[in-house]
Amino acid sequence: MPFSLKPVGVGVLLSVLLLGCSKQEKEVPQPEPVPAVTSLTLTTLTPTAGATLTRASTLTAQLAYSLAATETSPYGYRVAIQFAKVNSTTTTAINPSSINLTERTGTVTLQYPLELIWDRTNLALAHPITCYYYLQRVNATNSTVIAKTAAQSFTE
Repeated sequence: MPFSLKPVGVGVLLSVLLLGCSKQEKEVPQPEPVPAVTSLTLTTLTPTAGATLTRASTLTAQLAYSLAATETSPYGYRVAIQFAKVNSTTTTAINPSSINLTERTGTVTLQYPLELIWDRTNLALAHPITCYYYLQRVNATNSTVIAKTAAQSFTE
C-alpha cells in the first residue's frame, strides 16, 4: 500500500512548518517615561547633617532629580547649594555652587569646600551652618527654585 497524505494531513504539516519558520519579533525599546512631577531628593550627604564641621570640611551631596514633562526653559536647569543667612528667609551662594543639568532625570554629585565661606564675615551666614539644595530653572538674568531639599544643619 503506497503512502499518501490526505489533504487534512498536508494542512497540518504546512502549519507546523510555517510556525517553525516564523521570525521572532524584535522588542522595540520604549522611551523613558517622563515624570509627572518635578523633584529633588537628597540621597546621600557627607558629612551627615548634625556632624561637626571645620574650615577644612567639604560637603558632598548626591541628589536625584527629575523635571516634569510640563517643565520647560530655554536657558536650562541646575542643582545648587545655598546657605541660610542670619535673616532666615534668604539664602546665599558663592561659586562654585551649582551643576548644570543635561538630562531631564538623573543624579548629580555636588561638592562644596567650606573654606569658600568659612572666614567670610560679609555674608551674615546663620550659625550653625545650614544649607539647602535647590533645583533651579535658569532664566535670562536669574533663576527660580522649582524643587528643594529640607534644611541640612551642622554643628561647628
